[in-house]
Amino acid sequence: MRSVAFLRGVSPQNLRMADLRACLEEAGYTEVRTLLSSGNVAFTTRAGAVSALERRLAREIEQGVG
Repeated sequence: MRSVAFLRGVSPQNLRMADLRACLEEAGYTEVRTLLSSGNVAFTTRAGAVSALERRLAREIEQGVG
C-alpha cells in the first residue's frame, strides 16, 4: 500500500531528510521518498490499520533518529 506521512515540527535544522529516509528504509518500508525538507514522506508498506501505522512510524522514527 502506498502511504504518505506528514510529520510536524520537522526542519532541516533538526532532522536531515536523508536520515529520515534511511530510518524508514531500515524499518522495512520500501520506495521511501522525502518531499522537500518538510518532513513529508511517501513510502510503500503492507496494508494495515492507519492508527497502527501511525504508532509504528512514531516509534521507529523516535528510535532511529530521535
